[in-house]
Amino acid sequence: MSAEERVNSRHLARQVAVQALYWLHSQPWDELADMIDDLGQETSLGPKGQSYALMLCRAAQEGHAAYEHALASVSEHWDPDRIGRVERIIIRLALAEWDMRQSDVPPKVVLNESVTLAGEFCGEEAARFVNGILDRLGRDRGLLARDAAPDEARSA
Repeated sequence: MSAEERVNSRHLARQVAVQALYWLHSQPWDELADMIDDLGQETSLGPKGQSYALMLCRAAQEGHAAYEHALASVSEHWDPDRIGRVERIIIRLALAEWDMRQSDVPPKVVLNESVTLAGEFCGEEAARFVNGILDRLGRDRGLLARDAAPDEARSA
């Protein structure tokens, strides 16, 4: 698989992960693996991509409380309960991907992908919001350079 195909597959895996976690929130009795399999078939996501999506979703679920706490800690001017469900899911997935030790994805790429997903699913305003939250969290965690401008990470 070429580097471009792997990037496209990972992007599609992240899209499927967002949809699966949203679906799981709406249909909590369904099995996550089944959701990802169904979504993977609908989107032509291959087995490696489905595996990556499932790994991301499980990591986001396992760290749910910590990720919600992190989100609340940096959203001073927002009531965390007013943040859209999809934006929250995207932020949790990004935090989970940053925390995954086996991930070979650089933190800036995770940030860029998250901003792209927010734009695709929710629009440009949501993309800016997700960028701001993840930029702050990434800097606080030492994953992103403190001297770079916040929008620099998005355009990199």
